Amino acid sequence: MSTHSTIAAESLKAPDVLEQEIDQQRSRIDALIDDVEARLSPQRLIDQALAYGRESGGLELAERLGKRQRYNKNYWGKIKSIKLQKKQYKIKRHNNRKKNK
Repeated sequence: MSTHSTIAAESLKAPDVLEQEIDQQRSRIDALIDDVEARLSPQRLIDQALAYGRESGGLELAERLGKRQRYNKNYWGKIKSIKLQKKQYKIKRHNNRKKNK
């Protein structure tokens, strides 16, 4: 059926029938919009992300990364401390040499 014949057929319908069809389409569109809003609500998206993390071992991975990060902070803190001590030792040694001259 062509567009022209479809329009012609629709124009022959009674106004009450057209109003009823329009109301039905509006109701379907409203239901569709409500469904999309429910699926895309921020709380639902957060819940889905957390559930995915639990099911896929993501939370365990995050925990291990957190432990690794703490370890790395301690490691680099120790390295900085050693470098500072070494620098202080060199300064002290340099000052002692000046005194002994």
